[in-house]
Amino acid sequence: MGQRQSRFEIVLGSIEGRRTAPGLAMKQPIERRHRFCLSRNCRGVYGILLLIATTAAPMVLAGDAVTVSQHNRKFSPDAVRIARGSSVHIVNDDKVTHHIFVNAPGMKFDSGEQPIGTTVDVLFDSAGTFPVACAIHPTMRLTVTVE
Repeated sequence: MGQRQSRFEIVLGSIEGRRTAPGLAMKQPIERRHRFCLSRNCRGVYGILLLIATTAAPMVLAGDAVTVSQHNRKFSPDAVRIARGSSVHIVNDDKVTHHIFVNAPGMKFDSGEQPIGTTVDVLFDSAGTFPVACAIHPTMRLTVTVE
């Protein structure tokens, strides 16, 4: 009796490519699709790897900024990974005032009150994992990992 298999399809985004004809350049969307089948024995392992790959915090290069939104009294995303020397740009998209602070070994920051619609930039110069919080709403937590 054969093993039961599952079908998966991964679409690797839509990119724009160019096709050229004599004297004519055309743009058309290109999609790369990968289809594969997995046996019942392998499904769990590949499912976990796929979940990790799609949910891992993206890395930001040194000097770049990552934007974090404050909405419904939450940070979104609630965890980011950046390179040393990068900033986190925190936007108050909420209907209430916030107050950003970091109180960790090697890093101290206090924004004071952050009114609705304003932004705060926090520069991270040293490596480590830093808890960022709101002094007004203690359940709001953001984890910044600096590599």
